[in-house]
Amino acid sequence: MLKHIGSLIAFTLLGQAGSGIYLFIMGGAFLFPESFNTSIYFGQGLGLLTGIIALIFSFTHLGYPMHALFALKNLKSSWLSREILFLSLWLFFMALDAVLTHFQIPTGFLWTIRFAAMLCSLLMILSMAKLYMLPTLPGWNKSYTPVSFFLSMLLIGNFSVLLLIISQIIPDPEGILFIFNGLTISILMLIGWLAKTLNPGQRKARTHRLLLIISWGAFLVGWLYMYEESSILKCLSTILIFLSFFIAALSLIIERRRFYASFQKLGV
Repeated sequence: MLKHIGSLIAFTLLGQAGSGIYLFIMGGAFLFPESFNTSIYFGQGLGLLTGIIALIFSFTHLGYPMHALFALKNLKSSWLSREILFLSLWLFFMALDAVLTHFQIPTGFLWTIRFAAMLCSLLMILSMAKLYMLPTLPGWNKSYTPVSFFLSMLLIGNFSVLLLIISQIIPDPEGILFIFNGLTISILMLIGWLAKTLNPGQRKARTHRLLLIISWGAFLVGWLYMYEESSILKCLSTILIFLSFFIAALSLIIERRRFYASFQKLGV
């Protein structure tokens, strides 16, 4: 397990990042088409790119990568098989979405494909979490595992939308989306900190929580500065929000590394 930590971290976080990016951009396009229609290609492109890279990393921690397809034979009993299935379906539907969007297929059919892709991405993350929740792995067999995996997806997805708004790729003249996204990210960071604090097996892991608090603080200050008229403060605000994203990403990497390093199997 320990020799594959790097590839496991990359696979899970990239898979969750791609899922979050696609989910929030496409969800935004469905709810706020006037603002998000210009960013649909970003959702498709970034989601597909991170998903493919995650798929590549998924092969690096397999003993026999060429045998990966045989895992699909155990769908009834194996969460690993379901993870591979939903990852493959998610990538397929995203690619199909991008192709059909390019050829301007009717909107109703497009949204059927997009909702299928979003559903598969959520089922993929659920399968990731359930894969580790085994009675013989007490350190992983707890509610914190799915909470951590879904929080990573939600946090990265929300941050990605916010950065696109700041970059003006997603137009938001009234600032409503910016405010909504800022509040959502703040709540998610708070939930992440509380989940980590209340997890009895990880109370000594202070680095992750400290980075999360720093990221949260930088984000809140930057979020407030965004409303100032001074161009200097707005520039500082943008820097702080981007910095907050990278610190939060670093925090997630450290948290995921500790998760895999806590591997301890009981029984046979």
